Amino acid sequence: LRIWPLYYFLGFFSLVILPYISVLNIPIWQAELQNNYLTQIILYIAFLPNVAVSFFGTIPHANQVWSIGVEEQFYLIWPLIVKYSRNIWHAIFKTMGIYLLIKLILIAVTMTYESNASVSASLFQWSELVKYTRIDCMAIGAIGAALLYYYPKPLKPFYHLASQCLLYITCLFFLIYGGVTGGFLWHFNQEIFAIFSTLIILNIATNHRSIYKLQNKSLDYLGKISYGLYMYHCLCIAIAFYLVNQ
Repeated sequence: LRIWPLYYFLGFFSLVILPYISVLNIPIWQAELQNNYLTQIILYIAFLPNVAVSFFGTIPHANQVWSIGVEEQFYLIWPLIVKYSRNIWHAIFKTMGIYLLIKLILIAVTMTYESNASVSASLFQWSELVKYTRIDCMAIGAIGAALLYYYPKPLKPFYHLASQCLLYITCLFFLIYGGVTGGFLWHFNQEIFAIFSTLIILNIATNHRSIYKLQNKSLDYLGKISYGLYMYHCLCIAIAFYLVNQ
């Protein structure tokens, strides 16, 4: 609940106040905002900003809030999946399997109808929605958590020094080059990064020999203000651009 006040404040500010501040208007985004304006506000209030972004485009200066919607959806959906599943592993892999199947179907259909502009545009919106739910990424993280809780032994090889070095070097390489930039695997960059993130989090949180430590006062402080930095950064960048250009 602590993230709600800033979420709603930034949403109100971006959707209701900022459109009337001309110096911060971005014409392309502003035009997108005016289309289905009321629908976007309702989706934002209902913690569905990822749906708004997928179907109606960027929310000026608040596009990053799609991930807050995903976080809240995670808190709503995953406890129910776990509660009503007899087997946690079946729940995780079924959920991820259904998601990936839908994603593969959308990829195949989009490629088939790529030359049809109207059909392609509609499919693109649905593909964006699938991308902006991150259900499979949550499932990958759940696999890591379940392994740690039920079967920690398979994780031990990832705790070795050589494994950690390889992990960080590979992850750095992917970050520098933006992941897979071509071919079929390009569609699964988020899953690749989710695997990296899961292994890194497991090492930092549970491996006392982790080569990367986060326990220090500076990072503790940054952790406390990171949500605010994340939520305000787009607006601050827009203001900085305006001031520099004066």
